[in-house]
Amino acid sequence: MLGVKDALALYNIDLVGLEVSSSYTGLTIAVTALGSVPIGEELRRSGAEKNDLLCLTGNVGAAYMGLQLLIREKVAFDGTADFAPKFDGREYILQRQMKPIARLDILRQLQAAGIKPTAMISVRDGLASDLLQLCHASGVGARIFEKTIPIDHETVGMADELGLSSTLVGMNGGDDFELLFTIPLGLKDLVDAMEDVRQIGYITDAEEGVQLVSSGGSETTIVAQGYHREEEDE
Repeated sequence: MLGVKDALALYNIDLVGLEVSSSYTGLTIAVTALGSVPIGEELRRSGAEKNDLLCLTGNVGAAYMGLQLLIREKVAFDGTADFAPKFDGREYILQRQMKPIARLDILRQLQAAGIKPTAMISVRDGLASDLLQLCHASGVGARIFEKTIPIDHETVGMADELGLSSTLVGMNGGDDFELLFTIPLGLKDLVDAMEDVRQIGYITDAEEGVQLVSSGGSETTIVAQGYHREEEDE
């Protein structure tokens, strides 16, 4: 419950009910969160338009690499009595997996700058999957650039250890809970002044599809490997 209490305090949320029941196997936790937003201030994934800039907060792939680190150490443990997990130099990706933080700081920066994104989605199923969701909801295409995708050095290091492409990890690893959003081109300078936000591409016509431009200049159609939420409210 300590983690729950910390989260409640961090986000100023009230806990109004708690029920604990026994289970013969495993642990199941179900949470219902309720909130409200003033009319006209809600941010949806369905408003992106051609030539809007695509912006991403923080970095991606770290939480997935943190999970792979935990899995690796669990396999290494395998009942060994004096086993000590090896997390040295990987504290950041471990934290990203075990204690994700909602980017309320970015929402406050946007509000302070007078910026209302045309569309926004939380990156929880992987950058590729959630970019496709945003484009599907908005009826547009997109082009993003490999060299602009923010990936932390610990993520790159862990991916190298496991023989994985850090770009694929960044595109398809989930649970980052960063924000992917679009803004009109005219707001570029305002977003440039924000902390921890990077422009990774732009919106195109739907007919052009959703493309990843590699560092070498070649284009690849993005296909999501994560969970699809196309039927959810847009």
